[in-house]
Amino acid sequence: MGNGATPGPAPGDPDDPIPVKPSTRGGGGGEMIGMITLGEVSQAITTTIKQIVLTIFDVLTPIINVVAIAQILLGLLLAIGLRQEYLGWRLCVSGLLMLVFMNVVAPLLLSFI
Repeated sequence: MGNGATPGPAPGDPDDPIPVKPSTRGGGGGEMIGMITLGEVSQAITTTIKQIVLTIFDVLTPIINVVAIAQILLGLLLAIGLRQEYLGWRLCVSGLLMLVFMNVVAPLLLSFI
């Protein structure tokens, strides 16, 4: 197995149970592991935060659209059906503003990130 000078099998010996390249045996001469730079870490954090914000926006958009449409319908019911024009028209306008903000302004702002 060995040549008598080493206690175990010699590197590259066919009787060696775990063949290892001679340059990596003993901890010397192996390949250097690449270092992660601060820029790569900050880029990974930025990408993760961006994905989280976009996912939250995608999940909440349909819910907020339903609430805005319900506000408009409730406002019309109050304004036309129950003669509460002041409260009804305010609900209609707030629902319309919510729809405009969620479907026009917010996607425009999110396109910058």
